[in-house]
Formats: sequence, structure tokens, C-alpha cells
Amino acid sequence: MSAPIKINTLENIFERCTPEPNSGCWLWLGTLSPRGYGQLTGDNRTAYPVHRRAYELKHNCTIPKGIYACHKCDVRLCANPDHIFLGTQSDNITDCARKGRHGRQRLTKEQVYEIHRMGSEGYTGSEIAEKFHINPAHARKIIRGLMWKFLNIADPADENICRTRGAQ
Repeated sequence: MSAPIKINTLENIFERCTPEPNSGCWLWLGTLSPRGYGQLTGDNRTAYPVHRRAYELKHNCTIPKGIYACHKCDVRLCANPDHIFLGTQSDNITDCARKGRHGRQRLTKEQVYEIHRMGSEGYTGSEIAEKFHINPAHARKIIRGLMWKFLNIADPADENICRTRGAQ
């Protein structure tokens, strides 16, 4: 990624933001990426995340390829470099799980347990997906224990789980 030339100070970024007084976030008012993050465009029209650039400017560094600029505040529009920490993809995933976020999930733990229960009672992935407004493939993955693994739904110590054939 090439860093944008025209945005070369934190003041340039702050001028394009609205400060949110309760959280301290700098809410980006410019262009957004398809995933809802603030984005800058370099001279060669290459998109660059504004929160990443803000961090680089504040710390006078270039973030290495493969290192993430993660939001402590979980606000995708936030460009406040004080709300950013650097980490690996694994660090970012761990941070999401610790905060109860899992990618774009909109399900609660209780709903996941309900999905698993419905699957064990013979409901199809499509029927479950319609009830919870999720993709049928997502429902099937939850039922099979391929998603939300950290809940240990298939823990043999749990009396209310769906057992596979042959399990005692």
C-alpha cells in the first residue's frame, strides 16, 4: 500500500473528522471502504485506511505489511490514533472474541445455543437461518460446531448437546 501524499499531518486528518465528545473518537467524514472504515486515496488512486495513516503520523513510523492497526474503541469510522493499537491478525481476532464480537456476527451466545438445539431437533439450516436472519450455510456451520467453537457446544460434559451416532 502506498501512503497518501496529501495527508501528511494529524491536523489534516482531524480537519476531516467530527470529534465525538463522549468516546473521544474522531469520526471520519470522508470516503469509506466497502467494510465501513475511513479511507484515503493516494496519488496512484490506491486506497489506504485513515486510522492506519493517523497512527503512522502520530508515531512517525510506517506500519509493516502484515501488521494490523486495530481499534480499541471498535468504531470503524474512528481515526483517533490514541484509539489504535498494532497487532497481528490473531491479536485482532482475540480482541474481537474478548469483547464479544465475532466478525460481522449479530448473534448472542444464547441464540447460538438455540441454533444448535434446533439443529439437534432436526430443523434444517434454511429454517434456522430464516428465524435468525442469517445465511443457511452459517447456521449449518454452527450446528456442526465449525463456528463459535469457543462456546464448546459439543462438550461431552454438557447434557443438552446433540450427540453424533455411536456416542454414548
